[in-house]
Amino acid sequence: MTSLPTNMKAWQQLLNSHHLTEQTVPVPQPKPDEVLVKILAAGICHTDCSLLALPPAGVPGLPGKPATGQPVTLGHEACGLIVKLGDNVQDDKLKLGKRVTIMCIPGCNQKTCTECNAGLQRLCPIQGLQGYSYDGCFADYMTTKFWACVPVPDDVSNEAAAIAGDALLTSYHAVYRAAKVKPGHTVIICGLGGLGMNALQLVRYIGVKRVIIMDKKKAAVEEAIKYGVPAKDALSSLAEVEKLVKEEKLVVDSVLDFVSSTETATSAQKTVRIGGRIAVVGVDLNQMMPQDPIMLRALKIIGVYNGLKKDLEICLDLLAQGVLKPHISLGSLADVNKALDDLHNGHIVGRRVLVP
Repeated sequence: MTSLPTNMKAWQQLLNSHHLTEQTVPVPQPKPDEVLVKILAAGICHTDCSLLALPPAGVPGLPGKPATGQPVTLGHEACGLIVKLGDNVQDDKLKLGKRVTIMCIPGCNQKTCTECNAGLQRLCPIQGLQGYSYDGCFADYMTTKFWACVPVPDDVSNEAAAIAGDALLTSYHAVYRAAKVKPGHTVIICGLGGLGMNALQLVRYIGVKRVIIMDKKKAAVEEAIKYGVPAKDALSSLAEVEKLVKEEKLVVDSVLDFVSSTETATSAQKTVRIGGRIAVVGVDLNQMMPQDPIMLRALKIIGVYNGLKKDLEICLDLLAQGVLKPHISLGSLADVNKALDDLHNGHIVGRRVLVP
């Protein structure tokens, strides 16, 4: 490997700022249980927009650099090249020059951590979230725990590998673990951003009987039709979805809610069958979810937050096989603020990936 530079560029959130500032900072050095990765591609996510909009106190219960007044490098969807190993890295799959996808919430891996030992590393209160609790991937280099790294198959592109750790993994967890979609099911997908589009491909791969999609954006609806959804099942309002379910007396086994507003939560409870499952994936801090139908219709409502490392390995294999073909557009990391504004304003279909 070539020698490493002393300094690098990083796009950081400064105290009381709601945008990112390009900074020149030292290249970080890996701790004994970490690796240093040269960033090849970095995805942007609505979570980045939400984190930028937070007050200085940050997220209650989630460790974060902003609350301490320290600048933080955002970004939690990354593909990179291992350029340095910590002294205690214990994984024969991780070698210098190896491409890896990085889990954005790998957990602390400590024997005393209740969440990590329960298989809930993604909810670890100690390690926290990459790009918030510690510096993320909107930079030339980043460090991460070695157990966060998953080798990328040769047939998977850098940009697809970058979004695998969140946009693909979260969708996979929603479809397979939360909604428990099976062949022959009827499914509603609400919201066709980057995650919703991936979920659409997954449920079609499983072999559902029928999938109905809803998104207010015309471009997203048209994209769903390209993926094979019949035009009559590609809708642009919740009212149309509810009308279709009622008129055709559809038995909807599960709803995948990638919006999670009060309106989508209410509609999901109306349209899913008695005892059905609703996977809540989107984030809306102002949501008010109706309570009575949950009890009276014995609904199962499951929150989805990222996923499991073994499932990330499956997602990468599905990419390599061509089963998953995420809709990705490319941009420059130097234009990250514009990209985040475009994402926030609904001007991006699918997922945007930035390269240094």
